[in-house]
This record gives sequence, C-alpha cells and structure tokens, in this order.
Amino acid sequence: MKKVSLFALAVSLTTANVASATTPAVPAACPKAFAGFHLGANLGYDLGWGKQRITHTRADGTTHSINNTLGFKGVAGGIGTGYLYRWRQWGLGLAFDAIWSNASGRVRDVDTSTGQSLIGKARLKNSLELYGKFGYVLCGEQAMPFIGLGWANSKWSRKVVRNEVGESRFTAHSSKRYNSLLWKAGVDFLLTKHLVGGIEYTGMDADSKRFTRTNTATGERISYSFKPQDNRISLTLRVVY
Repeated sequence: MKKVSLFALAVSLTTANVASATTPAVPAACPKAFAGFHLGANLGYDLGWGKQRITHTRADGTTHSINNTLGFKGVAGGIGTGYLYRWRQWGLGLAFDAIWSNASGRVRDVDTSTGQSLIGKARLKNSLELYGKFGYVLCGEQAMPFIGLGWANSKWSRKVVRNEVGESRFTAHSSKRYNSLLWKAGVDFLLTKHLVGGIEYTGMDADSKRFTRTNTATGERISYSFKPQDNRISLTLRVVY
C-alpha cells in the first residue's frame, strides 16, 4: 500500500512538472502603469520664428515700414503636475506645466536711402501651459505614445531700436502675455513603478499683439506688431503616485 502511494505521488509530481514546462509563462500585468497623479520636471530647447511689422513715423510725417520674420532660439525648462486615468491600454489625462525660457532673437533692417536702421528684438520669458493628454500603452506596459492639445499663456518682451545718422537713438519696448493654441506629441517610458521618463515635442501658435510708442521730444512714433510660433523639444521626468 505504501509503495502504491509513493508511486502515485511520483506520477502526479512528474505530470505537474511536464504541464508547467509546456504551458507558456504569462507576463504579470501592470494595469496602473503611467496612471495617477504626477509631479515632474522637463528640460528642452525652444526654436521658432515670429512675423513682425515695424512702422517708424518721423516728425515730418514720412514713414519707414518693414515686414520680416524674426527667428529665436534658446534653452527652456520647467516643472509640472497632472493626472492620468487608465482604461485598459488607453490613457487620458490633464496636465499643467510652468516653463521658463531664454529664447530670443533679433532682426536688423537698413533703409539705404536714409541710412536709418530699425532693429526688432523679442525674448520669450515664461509660459503657463494647460493641456489634455491622450495615449496608448504598449510594449508590455513599458511605453506610451501620446498626443496632447491645449492652451498656453506666454510672456514676451519686445523691443525696437531706431538708429539714424545725425539723430539720437530711439528705443521702444513692451512686455505682454500672448495666448496660444498648444499641441504635443511624444513617448513616455516606464522606468520604475513610480518613475516615468520621456521625450516630447510642444508647438505653440500665438495671436498677434501690437504696441505704439511716441518720442515726446521729437514727435516721432514707432508701431510694432509681433506674432510668434514656438517649437520645443524636451526631455521629461515624472514621479507618479
């Protein structure tokens, strides 16, 4: 009786081993990957251009106008927070980023008939960005390509400098906030259970703003309009709770 019991035990163990060897291993699912509240930081580079129009009206009523494109570039970085909800492989979220930038540029135009030069300058100082995020988790829960759409409010410093032979320099400047349509595309990577890294592109198309300044000493006037379009590539790192 004891021998029969030992034989039955050996057969059952052998059968179990064979079954486990022939059955494919199922990877452990991680349905919460990328999901939850996050705090993060980003570092990138701004590269863009802006359509500008400068009109200089002299004291005698004559004008000098230019229309051109001002290019700008510079390092940008910031912090952000948000929330992502997971439904199966789909991710839907809302995020807010605060970005600081030193992107700047200038264009100089010379009127050959008078020797007058007009210099337009612009600098992006900061941007507040609110956007929705839509992604799909793949590669065994390790990567999530996504797109985003939202709104940005950016502060721009703008300056025009007029130089003319025999005349003192006239400088007109203004700082204003621009509203922009914002769009994003990128990929997030799951580094650990609560740490997500990624790379993303952000585009912003702003409205046009104008300012006018008058030199009370000479009576001359400068009007300046500027419409920027910004592109930023960033590396991101987020802690997800």
